[in-house]
Amino acid sequence: GRAWTALGDFLPLGSGLGTFAEVIRRYEDPAAVSNVYVNHAHNDYLELLLELGLPFAVVLAVFLIWWSARAGRIWLARAANPFARAAVVASAVVLVHSLVDYPLRTAGLGSLFVACLVMMTFWLAGDGSAQLPAPASKSSVPAAGTTEAIHS
Repeated sequence: GRAWTALGDFLPLGSGLGTFAEVIRRYEDPAAVSNVYVNHAHNDYLELLLELGLPFAVVLAVFLIWWSARAGRIWLARAANPFARAAVVASAVVLVHSLVDYPLRTAGLGSLFVACLVMMTFWLAGDGSAQLPAPASKSSVPAAGTTEAIHS
């Protein structure tokens, strides 16, 4: 209701990060005001769209395209890491939950979400190993005080 009305007034650039509580009070019906204090919308996407405008919508769209492609790749892989698949499911739950609440604004669920994205990014191998870039070998690094060039 009120957040959608405010959104129309603040597009395309939004009201500013962290301004939701202040902005939403401007749209309250004085006859309906109670002792309940609204500090967040029960929709993370709507709140962030109100605060950050269309630039947030673009970033969200790019993220969701990446997430969908990555989730599809993990889910369809023959020997996908089961932890990567679990990360897809857990992050999907948080993304859907964000439609009706604000789970990403809590430290615990925000941390879980980030951990899931990391697993989705790096854990694909069927043997359970992470596919991270190999560290540089010590033999390719010159000893301290030498002027030897590193040859690739």
